[in-house]
Amino acid sequence: MNKSRDDLLVFYEKYIDMFYEVESDDYFAPYFFEKVTGGKNTVSQINIQETKTFDEQWIQTIESYFPSLNKIILNPKSALKYEDEVVAIEKAKKITSQSVRHLAANSHLIKEVREDGMVMPKKIQTTFSDVNYGVYENRFVMTLIDRLFLFVRKRYEAIKDNYESFQKKHLNVNSVFPIDDREVAIKLDVTIKEAPDNKKINDYNLKLLQRVENLNKLVSSLKQSKFMETMAKEKKVIPPIMKTQVILKNVDYKNAYMLWLFLDRYNTLAFTTEVKEKNLGIDQAYVDDIYRNLLTTFMTFEANQEKRRQLYAETKERVMKRKSMKFVRKSANDFMIRPVDEIIEAEAMNQYYLEQMKTLFKRSVEYHETQAKTYETTLKRALRDTINISNSLYKSFFELDDEDNIFSRMVKDKDPVKSLNDAKKKAQIARMIREVKQVDYNDSLRLERRYLKEIERANKRLLEANIKNKLITSKTVKSKAQIENDLRINKKREELVKKKLLEVRESKQEILLDKVSVKDEIKAYRNTLKAEEAKVIKSIKDEYNKKRIAEIKALEEKHKKELKKLAAEKKRKQEQLKRQREQEKLRLKKAQERRIAKEKERAKIQAEKAIERKKQTLAKQLKEKTDNV
Repeated sequence: MNKSRDDLLVFYEKYIDMFYEVESDDYFAPYFFEKVTGGKNTVSQINIQETKTFDEQWIQTIESYFPSLNKIILNPKSALKYEDEVVAIEKAKKITSQSVRHLAANSHLIKEVREDGMVMPKKIQTTFSDVNYGVYENRFVMTLIDRLFLFVRKRYEAIKDNYESFQKKHLNVNSVFPIDDREVAIKLDVTIKEAPDNKKINDYNLKLLQRVENLNKLVSSLKQSKFMETMAKEKKVIPPIMKTQVILKNVDYKNAYMLWLFLDRYNTLAFTTEVKEKNLGIDQAYVDDIYRNLLTTFMTFEANQEKRRQLYAETKERVMKRKSMKFVRKSANDFMIRPVDEIIEAEAMNQYYLEQMKTLFKRSVEYHETQAKTYETTLKRALRDTINISNSLYKSFFELDDEDNIFSRMVKDKDPVKSLNDAKKKAQIARMIREVKQVDYNDSLRLERRYLKEIERANKRLLEANIKNKLITSKTVKSKAQIENDLRINKKREELVKKKLLEVRESKQEILLDKVSVKDEIKAYRNTLKAEEAKVIKSIKDEYNKKRIAEIKALEEKHKKELKKLAAEKKRKQEQLKRQREQEKLRLKKAQERRIAKEKERAKIQAEKAIERKKQTLAKQLKEKTDNV
């Protein structure tokens, strides 16, 4: 056992023996114990042990993919980047056919043409090649390392702050009892937090923390590598990730892509918290010790209050006004602590969620293929299901209703101001949803129009090829009449798209006009409410002023009475102080007379002693002279 605990037990035994001796010779302790046992007492003693176990999956996954990342940054992919530049002929190292064509198009660069036909240029275009590391795959790895750095750093900080397991000893005592016409309430709350008995848990978590710290150093080395310095000025990639041939075929880049998906999916820090709670029993000897502690607490407080009563009476009071307490209903579940996984990254749209949505959409298309007759119907139904998900999300989250609620209109006691604010808020939300959908609708129309133009251009090319007889066979192209028919259909579609765009613009104008009219109505209703509010406020102010005047008069009368009392009290205290000063003067005068008498007596005694010593000295001298004679 710990030495401090041994000393504690020895001191405890001495304290109990001393308390027994004092208790047996005094009458107040039994009286106090009698009052305490007759009151309301609650005692609880709980031992709580909390153990945390962290998930290691993300550590093992990153460690397994780390060699691939290391290989990539040591030997990254590259491509040759060609740049054309016009330089002096002396600096040109390589001349290509492109250089000759450029010189022919820019004759001002020619210096002279000799008699034999030799052309001598002043400057000429040449091509420089440079190694380019800013390919898509390297930019993907650079973005992945940045994400991985933040991913590991956040989890390292979270584990460092929460890796310790512990156990708590908790004692709670509530006692309410009467004593000498007073009600006494004493609350004791003691909590001792210490390491768990099983040391292996904290040792395991500490090793895990060291492992994460080592992983953080490895990822930091990737972050500070020469590869990241080279790619510092390159643009980061944005999901969804393009699956290039290098990412699909190269093992290391494929592992990097799998790590990207894992980071998208693993956005929490999972850990298990095991809580063991034990209610400990309390025997009678323990209860007696608790009562003695209550006695010591009460005695310390009450005795010091009595000893310093005069000092506390002279202390100035501070007056404060507090509003009434607001009561809320809470169940026991509101106070329970439930261990949940800690969210580390935001759950925004990423590669993982995109893949999941693509899978769901594919299943929807496959289902409607079995129900519909044409592919167009299948695709429309699948798209409608996807859009309905978003619409249901808006209605559920913002509490929007499709139809007018008749029952809400039947409630007449509803606050009009609150109804107005709710309607304004929902109208604003509906406007934002409409604007977002309108932007998406316009984008869809533009996309359709662009593809219609591409179809028109392709049909024109086919028609020209048919006219010039440049088609290989009549089976591989459409006939001229069919192409012209397709052109007419596409023109009609384009006109229809333009018409829809015009309708969108007109509907937008109508919505703006409706919005203005609604704003005017709201403004008029607001002015009406303000006028009514002003009337109500005025009546409340008048009533309040009357009450305030009456209260002021009552306070003035009370103040006059208090002033009279204070004047009488002041006069009494002054007379008391005057008597005390007279008594003090009399006491000081008597003390002075006593001191003077004592001084006279002491001086007399000292003079007599001096005379006696003088006599003795003279007698001694006389004797010596007599002996000499």
